[in-house]
Amino acid sequence: MSQFFKGASKDALDFLKRTLEFDPNKRLTIEQALKHPFVRQFHNPAEEIVCNKIIHIPISDAKKLSVKEYRDALYADIYQKKRDQRKKF
Repeated sequence: MSQFFKGASKDALDFLKRTLEFDPNKRLTIEQALKHPFVRQFHNPAEEIVCNKIIHIPISDAKKLSVKEYRDALYADIYQKKRDQRKKF
């Protein structure tokens, strides 16, 4: 990493290495990442929303999409959910 990101601080390199870890059991959790020295200055528990459930993206991984197709599908899903919420009220 240090050869690829020349001039990056030790904390920046450590943060990248630990957040880009392939094995999810070894990767930093979001709570750990927010306490990491590289981003600790941005961590404010009083202003952070915590989601206590797993978020499932409604797009199948079985079909490969381009970045634009994936983005468009996500936006379409968000738009539909907002429309459904407005109908309830």
